[in-house]
Amino acid sequence: MPTPVRVSEEQARLLFGDRITSPAPTKGTPKPARVKKLKSELPENILEAQIKGLLEARGWTCTRNQVGTYTPYRVLMALEEKTMTIEQAKRNIVRIGEKGTPDWRAERVVKVPGIVGAMQVFLWEAKAPGKKPSPEQRAVIERYRLLGWEVEWFDNFNSGGPLSFVGWYRARFGE
Repeated sequence: MPTPVRVSEEQARLLFGDRITSPAPTKGTPKPARVKKLKSELPENILEAQIKGLLEARGWTCTRNQVGTYTPYRVLMALEEKTMTIEQAKRNIVRIGEKGTPDWRAERVVKVPGIVGAMQVFLWEAKAPGKKPSPEQRAVIERYRLLGWEVEWFDNFNSGGPLSFVGWYRARFGE
């Protein structure tokens, strides 16, 4: 008697094409586990790591701009110890940054005759391929540009397109 071989549904489809049908799930059958990607495997995070790596290799320091609403740890501890009410805790919420602020700030010291501590600075945002900044992000980017800041967003590292980081970097800094 031949040994039975177990194959996944995908493997069976590769072997037999559309000639197989999936069994109808029965009540109480657990759903297959969803494979969750690691943050480091997400397209935007990969692009951020590529950009950050190139910048740091060229002497830039990259700092993440934190934006959000936070509850200080001391407030959480006071709530747990019941020495503070919810109403008091709400008055201690901390808001950091402005919604729409680009995620990253890059800066490096440059030598300029007669000027000590001259810096090159720009703000940048990475987006997954094909994604665009939110309306809040576009408004903040435009406002910063009007104020004279160098601000850009990218959806790829080096495709040669208009939103390519490497092309923008070479055009801007000539490296």
